[in-house]
Amino acid sequence: MIENIKYHKMNGAGNEFIIIDNSDINFTYTPDIVMSICSNSPETNCDQLITIEKRVGHCLNLNIWNKDGSQAEACGNASRCVAKLIFDEIGVEYVELRSENCTHLCKKMDNGSVIVNMGKANTNGKDIPISLDMDDTLNFNYNFEFKDLKKVKYTSVINVGNPHIIFWFDSIKNIKPEIIGPLVECHKIFPEKINVSFAEIVDKNNIKLVVWERGAGITKACGTAACAAAYSATKLGLASKNLNISLPGGILEINIDPEGNIHKTGPVELEYSSSMTMEETDE
Repeated sequence: MIENIKYHKMNGAGNEFIIIDNSDINFTYTPDIVMSICSNSPETNCDQLITIEKRVGHCLNLNIWNKDGSQAEACGNASRCVAKLIFDEIGVEYVELRSENCTHLCKKMDNGSVIVNMGKANTNGKDIPISLDMDDTLNFNYNFEFKDLKKVKYTSVINVGNPHIIFWFDSIKNIKPEIIGPLVECHKIFPEKINVSFAEIVDKNNIKLVVWERGAGITKACGTAACAAAYSATKLGLASKNLNISLPGGILEINIDPEGNIHKTGPVELEYSSSMTMEETDE
């Protein structure tokens, strides 16, 4: 069956998304269809495809697709974008977004930005997951034997709805994430692969970050990576609990409250809305 499907092209701090409300259409997305949408056309080229699968009042269920056709458990920047759409559509100031592995609570800010309660971080090795027997991965001492990681000062592995590894350097100026990123992403100790971040402390309130995203490659921003880096920096005593995370696409503000919940604030932009014709397969 051929469908004419409306979509929204949005970005959160440069992290690009195609967002489709599938709650009434019930179109069946497959990895091949997702890869075609994300990569085959300049109009829909993006880092992730987000489909809204169910809507009940202020609560929405999302599917998050990477550009390689794999699915992700969470995406913080996408949550801000979807929340912005719903805020503008039905005039509310709060939405609850549910994906495979987490719930994000989103609130509209007076300046037009969106703040998301991302929940709590997890450093239990079984929950990352990793194939090593480790109870706590905040201080992750593992020798990857990659020359590009010889100058790493600290390493943390953290789950914030999806898995992240953060490598801390004195400077990330000469880091080449396109080389080391995929090697770490697909390393044998990460059975579900992993998002890879390279981080630098500027001062107690500012961090520089570049990210190789699992299933998407280099992106201009990654909200969950920013949260994971902030949690790592705070717990390792490298920075405060109120941080500006500077990524190639913009700045995300991260605050960790006394209960350990991670709050992320950042810009959202609707680039345009359009429609595309797609044919449903029998898969």
